Amino acid sequence: MTQTATPTPPFRVWSLIVTIFGDVVMDRGTIAEPEPIWIAPVLDLLALLGVDAAAARTNFSRLVANETLMRDKTGRNTFYRLSPCSRADFRKAASIIYGRDLPRHTGRFALAVIDRAQDRAAAREQLTRSGFRFITPGAAILPEREVEKPVTLPEGVIPAIAPASLAMAAAAREAWQLDALAQNYRWFLDEFADLRQDGAPFDPAAAAARRVLLVHHFRRLVLRDPLLSDENLPADWPGMAARRLFGRGLDALAAPSEIWLRDHGLRE
Repeated sequence: MTQTATPTPPFRVWSLIVTIFGDVVMDRGTIAEPEPIWIAPVLDLLALLGVDAAAARTNFSRLVANETLMRDKTGRNTFYRLSPCSRADFRKAASIIYGRDLPRHTGRFALAVIDRAQDRAAAREQLTRSGFRFITPGAAILPEREVEKPVTLPEGVIPAIAPASLAMAAAAREAWQLDALAQNYRWFLDEFADLRQDGAPFDPAAAAARRVLLVHHFRRLVLRDPLLSDENLPADWPGMAARRLFGRGLDALAAPSEIWLRDHGLRE
């Protein structure tokens, strides 16, 4: 079935704040336990992206309510810190976003058949949470990774391992909506094409804003990517080109954006 991509994804302010905490506050996931931060400089950074303070505060409250963030007040100042669960999730996501420890697909797929499960609805929900995608009402697949522990399956689910084949590649393409993801990767390549070549240096404010957008859009794409092996991907897959552009863009924006972050109290 053909999927419709969203070529210019709208901002969700809460998601933009998540990007800032992962990239800036946790410094690309390298700071395991960052200190609480004052809201004011984050509001300044969001303002560079056209987000007004009222909308930002509303979304901060939303992230506190769903336990992504924790809030502290010192006098009239409000500070935010990541919840312990969020820190663990952010570190795991950062390894994929920044390519430090990408999971390697063996080319094979774990197969789970739920027809004989005691509770099929519960089995379906548990498998979906574990990253499986259903290719029929009763069968789900998950890319097999090198050096990863096998997923614990619900009671009654029948496991199997399926080798790479044209049929499995087609099933994975539909299950993870790879056509739509490819279209969005191509949008990313067009949107940040200026970062492919050396040009006029960015001023600190422009670099800080551009960096947040670069990370935000790449994060939204790569965390939906099953990171399949080459034999299971379309021949014209744009994911690796997008990753190369992302790395080049980060390198170009790092120095001037860090000046802005330091000047606004987000770096020592």
